[in-house]
Amino acid sequence: SDTNPATNDYGIIDTILDDDNDDEEAATASPAPLQATLLTTTNASQPPSIKPELMTVSFALFCYVYMEALEVGMETTARTLRTAFGPLFQALYPQDVRDLQECTTTQDILRLNTSCTQYRDSHNKLRAVADQLTKYHLRLEYSHSLHQHA
Repeated sequence: SDTNPATNDYGIIDTILDDDNDDEEAATASPAPLQATLLTTTNASQPPSIKPELMTVSFALFCYVYMEALEVGMETTARTLRTAFGPLFQALYPQDVRDLQECTTTQDILRLNTSCTQYRDSHNKLRAVADQLTKYHLRLEYSHSLHQHA
């Protein structure tokens, strides 16, 4: 089953952090429910002790290293990295892993960087125009209020 680090939807974590269990009760409890939870909350590519907060940081680092390797021309290294570690993140970030599989060459990453730069520049220009319109609108309102009070 898919897991979601944002909602902490991990049966094992819920079992361990359950406030209804006190230490004495946990010490005498059978491990069978815990083992069943482990089996149903993990997939073959993820260790049962996976921590969502570490997966979030690890995935960001994985993406960064992958894209940096592509950017400097280390396509084989990037592909090896993606092949080795991509499956670890597949359940948590399926769309992002698919996106990484689409960006496989130095040319791809350079095109992506260019697109991101163009988007950011366009966004900044639009923001500047919106700010100018807001200032103009405020001046217009102020001018109308002066004429009404006069």
